[in-house]
This record gives sequence, C-alpha cells and structure tokens, in this order.
Amino acid sequence: MLYFEGLDGATIGKLRREYQQEMVVDDTFWRTHGKAHYATLIFLKCPRRFAVPLVIKKKDRRSWQILGPLP
Repeated sequence: MLYFEGLDGATIGKLRREYQQEMVVDDTFWRTHGKAHYATLIFLKCPRRFAVPLVIKKKDRRSWQILGPLP
C-alpha cells in the first residue's frame, strides 16, 4: 500500500504516468480527482471479477464496506 499526502498537479501527473495502466481508469477519473490532496494505492495479489456487478445500498458516509464475514 502506498499513501500520498500534500499532492499537487505535478505529483498527480507522476502518479498517473506510473500507475494508470494498472488502475484501469479513464480521463474522467483524472479530471475529477485532479485537485486531490491525498491518495492511497492498494495493490491486490489475485483480484477476481464478480460474475454480476455488486450493488450495495449504503446508509452511511464510510468509503469502505465489508462484503463478507471477517476471518
């Protein structure tokens, strides 16, 4: 996991050049987040696609959600 703070345009451009292929995001993502001050990159070893897209009805402001029981 990599954590960045105090981002500016040059640093965001560097992150884009270095990680865009792995992130698989389009130009809309970079325009939307172009003035971000913080970023966290989390690397997954064996990601898998779901057969059906997940639909989660969130009722709070958390940016994360547990999808199954904890081990």
